[in-house]
Amino acid sequence: MKTPAIIFGLILLASFVSAANVTLSPASIYETTAGWEALDVDNYQGSSVITEVSVDSPLMINDAKSYSGWTKVQNAKDVKWKDGSIETNVRNAWFEFRITAPNVSSDSNISFEVSLDSSDKILILTVLNDATPPAISNIKPNAYARANNAMQAVSVNAVDAETGVGSVTYSFDNCNNGSDVTVNLIRANDTYNGVADFSSFDEGDRACYVFTAKNVPGEIGSVSGELLFDGTAPSVSIVSPTAYATESTDFKFTASDNIAEVLACTVSLDSTALRTVNVSNDTQASVNVDLSNFSEGSHTWSVTCQDGVGLTATHAQVIQLDTAPPVVTLNVPSTALRNTALNVAATVTDTISLASVAATFDGDNLALTQNGDSFTATVSSDVLETKSLVVRAVDSAGHVTETVQNITFVPNHVLTLHLSPSSVTPGTTVTASGTVTADGNSSVSAVILQTPSGSHTIDLIDDDFSKTFVAPDIGSYVIVVEFVESGHTYRAQATLSVQADAQNQPQIQGSHGWDSDWQGGSGYVQPDDAPVPSSDNANQQTEPEVPVIPEQAPAYEPLQQVPQPPREAFVPSTTGLFKLGESIKWLALLAAFVVVVGLAAYAFKRKPKDDAGIDWDGYFKGNGA
Repeated sequence: MKTPAIIFGLILLASFVSAANVTLSPASIYETTAGWEALDVDNYQGSSVITEVSVDSPLMINDAKSYSGWTKVQNAKDVKWKDGSIETNVRNAWFEFRITAPNVSSDSNISFEVSLDSSDKILILTVLNDATPPAISNIKPNAYARANNAMQAVSVNAVDAETGVGSVTYSFDNCNNGSDVTVNLIRANDTYNGVADFSSFDEGDRACYVFTAKNVPGEIGSVSGELLFDGTAPSVSIVSPTAYATESTDFKFTASDNIAEVLACTVSLDSTALRTVNVSNDTQASVNVDLSNFSEGSHTWSVTCQDGVGLTATHAQVIQLDTAPPVVTLNVPSTALRNTALNVAATVTDTISLASVAATFDGDNLALTQNGDSFTATVSSDVLETKSLVVRAVDSAGHVTETVQNITFVPNHVLTLHLSPSSVTPGTTVTASGTVTADGNSSVSAVILQTPSGSHTIDLIDDDFSKTFVAPDIGSYVIVVEFVESGHTYRAQATLSVQADAQNQPQIQGSHGWDSDWQGGSGYVQPDDAPVPSSDNANQQTEPEVPVIPEQAPAYEPLQQVPQPPREAFVPSTTGLFKLGESIKWLALLAAFVVVVGLAAYAFKRKPKDDAGIDWDGYFKGNGA
C-alpha cells in the first residue's frame, strides 16, 4: 500500500516543479494613485509553452500594453494576451496593465485572478493608506506685506510624496472676525502661486492668513500666520568710498527700516551687481569687492536695500577707480662727500591726486620742498658710512609706493687744477697742474687728465701732479682732472681759451691817402690852413707813420631783392629857354661856359704867390705840411 502513495507523491511533486510561476509587481500601491502593474511570468524549465495570459481585476483597468507576437484583448476589468509564446527557457516575461487605487481608510488587500493557459492563480495587491497631509514650506509673505497693495504675490511649497497634492489655497482676513478671502493657488512644479488683494490694509494694519494643502486622498495640512503691513521704504546712506576706489575696495553703507529687522542689500558698480548681503536694521555694513576686472576711470557705485515687503531704497556715488600706485623717480647719487650738503630730488606722479609724500634719511624725518611733481631736500653726514634715503608716496586711493636709495658718504678729498697760461694762441705749450688734499687717508696714487689731445694718466708726486700739452685750434676748452676712490669720482676742471695771434694779422702801411707826384700848378689853390715848414726842418726826413690796421669789415651779405613794378620812362619837360629853337639852345650853353672859365682865370691871377718852400710832392705823400 505504500508504493502507490509514494508514486502519487512523486507525480504531484513533479507537477509543481514543472508548473510556470507568476507574480504581481509592484505588490503595493498608495490609495488614489494610478500606476502600472506587471504580471511577471517565469516559465524556465516549465512543462509546456505558454500561449495565453489573462488577468481579471476588481478595479477598472485604464490601459494595457501591447507586445509584438501577441494579440491583446482589453475590457473594463480584464485584459487577455493570446496567440503568443513563452518558451520553457524564458525566466521573466512581463504583461503590464494600468489601474487606479481606491481611497481607503487603512491598508487593504485586493485579489487579482491570473490565468496562464488553463492554469489559474490568485495574486494579492496591497492598497496603502496615506495618513499624512502634504508638507508645506517657504511661505511668502510670512511676516510683513506692503500696505495698500492690490497685487500682492503669495506663494508656498507643498509636497506629498505618497499620493500627491490635490489643491492648495490661501485665505486671509483682518484678524478681527472679518470675512475670509480665499485664493486658489496655481501649481508650478512644487510651488503654488497666487495674488492677494491687500488694497484695504493700511500701514500698521494686520492680516491673518492660512495656507491649506490637501493631498489626493483628502488629508489636509495647513500653516497660518499674521502679516504686518508696511508702507515706508527703507533708508540707505553711503559711508565710503566717496572719491576713489582701488582694485580691492571695501564698500561701506548703513541701512535702516521702520519695521524690517533684516534688509537684503545689493552693491553694484555701474549696472553690474557685485554682491548681495543681509544687513541688520540700522547697522553699518562693509562689503569687500574685487574690481580688478573694471577699467580705470569714473564709475558709479550704488547700494539698493529691500525690506521684508519689497520696498526698496537706493543710494549712488560717483568714484574714480584707480588701480596703479604712484611712480617715484629719485635723482640721488649713490656716493657723496661727507660734511658737504647734498641736494636730493624725487619726482612723484600718479594718475589721480597724491594724498601724501614723505621721506626719511637714516631713519629721521626729512623736510621736503615741493614744486609741482618735484620734491627736494638737503642731506649730509659727518661720518663715513652708508645711509638710506626712503621716499614714501600715497595716492588718494590708498596705493603706496616706497622707494629706497642708499648713499655712501666718502672722504672729502680736495682736488685742484690750474692751467698756465689759461689764455693762449694755437700751438702754445700749456701746463696743467694741481694737488690732491686728502681728507684723512687716501689710496689715490694717480689722476686722469682730460685734454683736447686725449686722456693722460699722471702719477702723483707728494700729492701733486703736472702735465704739459699743446694748445689746439682757436676755441674754448674745458680741461678736466679726476680720480675714483670708494666708488666716488673726484673731479676738478678749468677753462682754456685759445685765441688768434694779433701779430699775424694783415697790416697796411702809409697814410690814409694815396701816392702822387703832382707838384701843384695852374688851377691849384693851396689850402689856407696848410702850415709853412721852417727852414730848420725843411730838409729833415719825416718819421714814418705807425701802421694802422683797419678794422675788419663785416662779411658781405647781399641785399634781398624785392620785386618792384616796372618804372615808367622819364620824359623831361622843358620850360623857358629850352622851349626855343635848337640853334638858340646850343648858343646859350656855349656862352655860359665862357663866362665860368673867364672868372676862374681872373681869380687865379689875383691870388698872391706865397707857397715858396712848400714841398707839395711830399705833402701828398704824407710827409707833413
